[in-house]
Amino acid sequence: MLFLKLTRTAKNFSSRFGWLIAELVFVFLGLYGAFLLERMHDEKMDLLRKRQILEALVQEFESYSKELSDASTSLDEGYGVPFFSKYAGGERPFPSQIPLVGMGNVNTGIWEAMLGSGGMEILEVKRIQDVQAFFKDYQDFLRLLQDFKELYNSFILPEYDRNATFFYEASGSELRDKYKWYVNQLFQMGMGLRALSEKASSTLIILKDELQRTIRVQNPRAFEEKDDNKTRRSSGKKRNKR
Repeated sequence: MLFLKLTRTAKNFSSRFGWLIAELVFVFLGLYGAFLLERMHDEKMDLLRKRQILEALVQEFESYSKELSDASTSLDEGYGVPFFSKYAGGERPFPSQIPLVGMGNVNTGIWEAMLGSGGMEILEVKRIQDVQAFFKDYQDFLRLLQDFKELYNSFILPEYDRNATFFYEASGSELRDKYKWYVNQLFQMGMGLRALSEKASSTLIILKDELQRTIRVQNPRAFEEKDDNKTRRSSGKKRNKR
């Protein structure tokens, strides 16, 4: 190195010591610069990975939100509202079997795979908690579905060829004690599915906001240009009104 040659050719101790210090400073600056470059590269890669995870989650939750909303509407309009309207009106509606298709299609494996591939280190704790809260509610709903299925298969399905009046008290329009769980389970399923659909939608909004913030950090100039364009269009509209 140049500094090493100069140190060796220096005639006195003070000169050699000065060149040695200069060489050490030069080496330190080189190492520090390399460290900063590596850190900048790591930060860019983390932002890229975070954006990819958020984009995948947004796509998944868009699907969850639609599927759960459709399932909730189908359950309410096809089973809940007709049954409870007749039941409250003194009629004896048949305790129909509820098709569970569309209610248990959320793929939790995708979220688990994301966490296992480094998502835990990249995503903020609050965002992880938001998504985990949705999946916890979803697991609770799955248990509710399983309970309904087991009760229905045990008590109503064996008597499915019976007339609707078989399931009710001889006098009045109240279900027999053996089948009263049906009213409670159907109500809980309707409320639970509606709440889960709303949870998916609210989580989707949170994830979209987080994705926009990440993109802004990753490419701030693009957002500045968008803001400038919006400002120009707004100013142009005001001038035209005048």
